[in-house]
Amino acid sequence: MKQSFTSRETSSRGQALAILAVLLFCIPLVASGLKRATFDGRPTAVRDAETATNPEYDLVVAWHGGRLGDPRIADVRRKLLGEVAADGLLRGGSPYVADVTSADDQLAALTASDMTVEQAKESLSGIWLGRGGLKIKATNNGRRDLEWTARRIETELNAVEGRTVVVSLRPMTTPVSGDTDSPIEIPEFDLEVFCAAGNDPLATPATLRDEVLKVRGYPTAAEPDGQQLVAEAFEAVGTPVAIRIRLTDAGKAVPAAARDAIRHAAADAGIASEDLMVSGSLLTAAERAETLSAAASPGAGGGLWNGVLSPIVITLAAAGVLGMLVGGYSIDLICSMVLGAFGAAGLAAGMNALGIAWTESLLLIPAVVFVLTVATTLLEPAAGGSLSARVRRPMSASTLLSALCLVTLLVGSNMQRTTDRQFALAGAAACAIAWGLSTICVPPVASLLGGRPIRRVTHGLDFAEWIVTHQRITATVAATVGVALAVLLLQPDVQNWVSAPRGESSRGSQFALERSLGGTSDIRAEIHFDAERMQRMRILERAGIVRATVQKLKSCHGVTGAMSLAEAAPDIPRPADDARTRERSTYIARSNKVAEHLRDRNEVLGGAWLLEHGSEDGSEAVGETWVIRASLAELAVDAPQVVVADLNRAIQDVLRFHAGVSHEITGDVVKASLRSATPSRRPGVIGVLVALSLIVAAVGTGSLGRGLAVAGIVAIPGVAVLIAPGFQPGQFGAPAFLAIAIPLSLGVMSCVRLVNDLGEWVAATSTRHEALAFAFTGSMTRSRQALVTLAAVLGGLSLLTPQLVPSAVRAGVWVSVWAMAASQCIFPLLLSGRLGRLIVRDGERGLDTVDDHVVAAPIRLEPVIEAPHFELETTRRRVRSAG
Repeated sequence: MKQSFTSRETSSRGQALAILAVLLFCIPLVASGLKRATFDGRPTAVRDAETATNPEYDLVVAWHGGRLGDPRIADVRRKLLGEVAADGLLRGGSPYVADVTSADDQLAALTASDMTVEQAKESLSGIWLGRGGLKIKATNNGRRDLEWTARRIETELNAVEGRTVVVSLRPMTTPVSGDTDSPIEIPEFDLEVFCAAGNDPLATPATLRDEVLKVRGYPTAAEPDGQQLVAEAFEAVGTPVAIRIRLTDAGKAVPAAARDAIRHAAADAGIASEDLMVSGSLLTAAERAETLSAAASPGAGGGLWNGVLSPIVITLAAAGVLGMLVGGYSIDLICSMVLGAFGAAGLAAGMNALGIAWTESLLLIPAVVFVLTVATTLLEPAAGGSLSARVRRPMSASTLLSALCLVTLLVGSNMQRTTDRQFALAGAAACAIAWGLSTICVPPVASLLGGRPIRRVTHGLDFAEWIVTHQRITATVAATVGVALAVLLLQPDVQNWVSAPRGESSRGSQFALERSLGGTSDIRAEIHFDAERMQRMRILERAGIVRATVQKLKSCHGVTGAMSLAEAAPDIPRPADDARTRERSTYIARSNKVAEHLRDRNEVLGGAWLLEHGSEDGSEAVGETWVIRASLAELAVDAPQVVVADLNRAIQDVLRFHAGVSHEITGDVVKASLRSATPSRRPGVIGVLVALSLIVAAVGTGSLGRGLAVAGIVAIPGVAVLIAPGFQPGQFGAPAFLAIAIPLSLGVMSCVRLVNDLGEWVAATSTRHEALAFAFTGSMTRSRQALVTLAAVLGGLSLLTPQLVPSAVRAGVWVSVWAMAASQCIFPLLLSGRLGRLIVRDGERGLDTVDDHVVAAPIRLEPVIEAPHFELETTRRRVRSAG
């Protein structure tokens, strides 16, 4: 028996009330769960590593104008460590600081041996002693107005595209020759020039010195080419100097509090806050966690209305409003946005309840829930809701879209990594929640509100009439738009923006430290000598091998400095085999003396620079390990595996001539290289995206030929972001793959719906022109809403929350632009021409249709308002009961 209208209405209303009751019950739970969020700012490689690094020092502190012998260093040390009062008790100090070591301490330790000051300066350079910028000694004309001279040099040097030049005056606290009795003097200078290139913010052009010397002032009679402003340009080691700090357990737990304590101590010592630079891996992770918290949580000044809304919430709300402005509003669209936001909040609360710390990639998951819920609702309104689906497909659009995104996510994730596994599971939950909300919850809730969508059938009819009557022009326009957009999106500037170049990190204390002092990432290289090599080689020979290795490491890209205990040993060549006995005896005696001296020096330095390995009974040495410590500029590291390969190659160039000598490198960059060295998921993701797009298009349209047309126009060009080398696709991970899959899937599904609508209208209307016009105006509005909403979400995240995996978000923006252009412009225009006749043939129309040539003039379509159908008996009963 056919179900009556009253029973259907009652069933839908009951489902809606049950869903609303469950949602209302969950609101307090969700609100409580959102307050338990924790954030993890550690790098991905560190989170994936099984063991954490234990650097010798936790923080690096420096300030502009700092120098050796600076009295403020002693003041900072005293305020951080405290001092013993007259009663013998320690007064003052910070509970977060365990030890403070300055560059003066290291210089004194090195010069206490046979090492000269020049050798010590070279050894400490890039680790404890900075080079600063390119130093300029101005002429008398330039010194008349140093500020004007600095602006003039900045203007001239910034004329070159792709770099940023900053010229600063010499700090008054920086001494020059004759101003101090420091063992390391700095030649007199007036200005410092810092240059940051777009692709490498720490690289200084080789021609910078010559360019500075060519800068001229106003022309005069004596100097018609302009007054000479620069007398000399040079580099010098000695300012700033480093203070390295070890933190207590309390300081390691809250590095931000330790940073504040250091800032207070520096301010009390007379150091300006804008001159102070503090950095370290623990502090960087804590600051990163703070930025993630600011992106997800409302706070003072963190968002709209003085922090009432977080940037992510603002982005989702603005994207929803923009989507409604583009295609009009409807009850089911509003319900999908509200329920999508609730689903995103519910998933976030659930992750907080499980104790999962939010990372830069996991913060994308709530946006995925919102976007997929809205998109699946717009692509295929469910029957019984506020909209009725006109096209019946073998599988629903929501299922196909969610499945395509889910499979791409699983293929692009490496389940052996902790971060990828967490993101894959969270992404799978997001796809499932979005599918459930759009399929189960949105239709009954929308029907309960009793609103039908505002159907603007005449929207865009004039444009549709024009394109269907000018097929050659539209085909030319489609080809032109496709080529122009491809050329635009493949520009180097666009590729650099998508790949999030390192130049955008040119800010903050870490950049200032690495630019003026040295690297902030520690590298530890161990050189192992076995027992046989120890017997054949004297310690002077072994020290020479280590010393040569240090020099090789200093030449590697990104390494700002390297040092070892071997540099304290004198460079004494080994006598020839036929040398006199006296020469050999003298060499052996000096070698033994140097060995004792190095062991004593090693004990003074903590015993961590030279390690001897004894036998089980301790009677003899069976091995020896020399430790080399180097500093690496993190902002100069593009591909960690390339950096580690360069380091290994440099060490092997020295050790390959000596049997029984091996090496080992450790550090955060090594962990990052191991993570990058795992097999790339990119080829599999490309194949999955193309294959699934073809399958979905073929299944959705019911024809392999139609599927090939859709996939060839939308999906295959869209994966160019994973193929073109300029995008640095090797850096893309699971978040980027998901951000690319969603817009591609939406573009494919919108084209599938357009083809199906065209087939329906070709069979139902009298002419092909009418079918094209109805198909364009009927299906493109809602798919356009979905794509615009997605692009707005990704664009808003890239602007308001740049810390959330910028490469993934920007790759999603790139693909969204292409998917929108391909599905809303290129494919519809091509569909109105010969392509449309090939994939939707005229023979599919009804027998009573008329050929296209009968209609020569443009048509005007009138809106058709569907009237609800009621059973006659039900209507009569309602009339009698009302009367």
